[in-house]
Amino acid sequence: TFQPSKDTTNPVDPTNPDPDKPVKPTNPNGTDPQAPQAGPLSIDFASSIDFGIQKITSKTENYQGSAQQYTTFDGKKTTGPDYVQMTDNRGSFTGWTLSVKQNGQFKGQNSNAVLDGAEVTFGNAIHLGMTTVSTNATDITALKSFTLDPLSGNAINIMSGAAVKNAGDTNETGGTHLMRFGNETDIVSTEVNADGSKRGDTDKAVTLMVPGKTDKMADKYATEFEWILSDMPTIVK
Repeated sequence: TFQPSKDTTNPVDPTNPDPDKPVKPTNPNGTDPQAPQAGPLSIDFASSIDFGIQKITSKTENYQGSAQQYTTFDGKKTTGPDYVQMTDNRGSFTGWTLSVKQNGQFKGQNSNAVLDGAEVTFGNAIHLGMTTVSTNATDITALKSFTLDPLSGNAINIMSGAAVKNAGDTNETGGTHLMRFGNETDIVSTEVNADGSKRGDTDKAVTLMVPGKTDKMADKYATEFEWILSDMPTIVK
């Protein structure tokens, strides 16, 4: 007899996902990420992203996001693509949809300055499922890239698992799924901060575009990405 699991699911390696070999991610500032949600339908992990220390300029610039830092199952510290991970352990195969939205524009932490027109793009999105050898499960639809809209606050559906057509059937939507942004070739180790310090590895699949005409205060800017997992399946395209 099997029943839905209310346990949490630990983050897996975005480059070699294996639920039997969980990893320990670290935020760009060295802190621990938010703990995984409890099941049976849960968001297990989502990368926090830092865009470095940049020079004030009148040119439009695209800045690369930080790569995901994590410690592998065997204790090795490494980096990989940024990613989001979710798990469906309900055992119902009734479908789900993963969405994300940006809660407001980047805002100065010590001022009222706002990065007008700035846009974050998640590119080279790749879906990986843990319960099937297929990396292109026919029951999963997902975006290849998307740009967040901080002004509307609208959530973007980025990945969805379809419901089975007939009750009692199964499909490839159960278990753990992740969407990573980029692959090993998107990880860059040559980025340097404006103060000359080395940034650490970056993920060129995640970018922040800041228009040249935008006023830039000498300040630290931040915003929040909200990841949403619902039990309403859709078709993502």
